[in-house]
Amino acid sequence: MKKKAGLVLGCILFVVLAVGSVPSGNKDNVEVKNNSSSQETQSSTNNSTEQQSQQETKKEYEISDVKTKSDQFATYVTGILKNNGGQKGYVQIMIPCYDKDGAKLGDALANVNDIEANGKWKFKAMFAGNEKPETCNIDNAKVSGF
Repeated sequence: MKKKAGLVLGCILFVVLAVGSVPSGNKDNVEVKNNSSSQETQSSTNNSTEQQSQQETKKEYEISDVKTKSDQFATYVTGILKNNGGQKGYVQIMIPCYDKDGAKLGDALANVNDIEANGKWKFKAMFAGNEKPETCNIDNAKVSGF
C-alpha cells in the first residue's frame, strides 16, 4: 500500500509541476551551488580520528556527480543519490532553485520507487517554473524516503 501511495503522490507532484509552466528566455546555463566538494577535500586531509567520526555519522543519503541542463521546457538537475540506509520503497529529492536576485522560484523534483540498501539512483530532477532559474542549490536539497 505504501508503494502505491508513493507512486500516486509522485505522479500528482509531477503533473502539478508540468501543467501550466511556460518557460521564459533561452538561457541554457544554470549554476549548481555545491559547497560540499571543498568540504570533502578539506576533510580528506584531516587525521584518521576525524575521518572515523565522520564515518560514524554518515548521512542516510549522499549526492554526487551533479550537473544541470536547460531546454525550452525546463531546467534539469541530474546526479547520483546513494542510499546509505535500509531499503526504501519510495525516495524523493527536492532541489531549491533561485533567480538572479536570490529569490526562490521553486524546487527541481524527482522521485523513484524501490532503492535497495546501499543502492544508487541516477536522478533527473525537473524544474518547470515560469522563470528560468539562475542557480539550483544541491547543498540545500531535501531528500525523503520510506
